[in-house]
Amino acid sequence: MEFTPEQWFGLKRHADDRGLTFLSTPFSFEAVELLRKMSVSAWKIASGEANNFPMIAAMAEDGRPLLLSTGLSDWNDVNSAVKFIKTLGNEFAIFQCTSAYPCPPNEIGLNILNDIRTRFQCPVGLSDHSGDIYSSMAAVALGADIIELHAVFSKHCFGPDTNASVTIEDLKRVVEGCRQIRSAIHNPVDKDALAEKNAHLKSAFGKSLFAARDIQAGSILTQSDVWLKKPATGIQAKDLSNFLGRRVKAAIMKNHKFTLNDFD
Repeated sequence: MEFTPEQWFGLKRHADDRGLTFLSTPFSFEAVELLRKMSVSAWKIASGEANNFPMIAAMAEDGRPLLLSTGLSDWNDVNSAVKFIKTLGNEFAIFQCTSAYPCPPNEIGLNILNDIRTRFQCPVGLSDHSGDIYSSMAAVALGADIIELHAVFSKHCFGPDTNASVTIEDLKRVVEGCRQIRSAIHNPVDKDALAEKNAHLKSAFGKSLFAARDIQAGSILTQSDVWLKKPATGIQAKDLSNFLGRRVKAAIMKNHKFTLNDFD
């Protein structure tokens, strides 16, 4: 499939109308110039173009950010590309990418995300070719700033990338999931404060010591005399060992909730 320039501009207008940021990956100088006329917000550098410094320089002329995919690169290649990009002065991000379609889970390389951030001190992305939703959400949980996915209208569509793509419905799930994960990450919780907030639930669902049967006055409390039951508004279940072997002051009926006053 090949779009005409008019069709490309139509796609750009549609993205603008829907509040989406339009991006496309150029594979030629002609494509760079077409996308420049469309005022793309950033430049995606495909894995196979990571060493195409002349074309990267052409992209960088307008000062927009560069998004470098590294699916075919070793660390020397990435170092070389980043060194060159830094001479251009553009902001940049680096994508961990494995050029397999689809990419099996054991080759996603989630561990590389932190390596990239540590080595280059830049935003980090995952270019996910797994064809499922899990790797992208895992990457966000590990701190990825950007996710790239292939998407198709149906898994039955014809095309070389179909098996490495998610459906539109799955893409929606990824977006929703990533937003929730980011919210969880960026809103740390105070464990003690949260427990205080839920103190009423702790009482309702915790357990206290109750009489498992009628107990005569003066009896020595044994394990068989005790039930651990809700709510936790009496002697706490964790304190059971402190009361076994103690003498009961007065007669106690079955299902009585023990208190400190029941014991000598």
